[in-house]
Amino acid sequence: MSEKAVTSGLVDRQQDAAMHTSGPLLILAGAGTGKTTTTTTTTAKIAYMVQELGIASGAT
Repeated sequence: MSEKAVTSGLVDRQQDAAMHTSGPLLILAGAGTGKTTTTTTTTAKIAYMVQELGIASGAT
């Protein structure tokens, strides 16, 4: 699955959050900014890390 497939359906800022892997990430969002898609962004981030970066999906 390509990077675009993993992040499809996300707006630019959500894609940035999904592909951020260089340390902690804080998502701040005000009213009407799409907080309900945070779960989608988090899921896309996990998929990106597993599929594109080769990070193991299992807990150790």
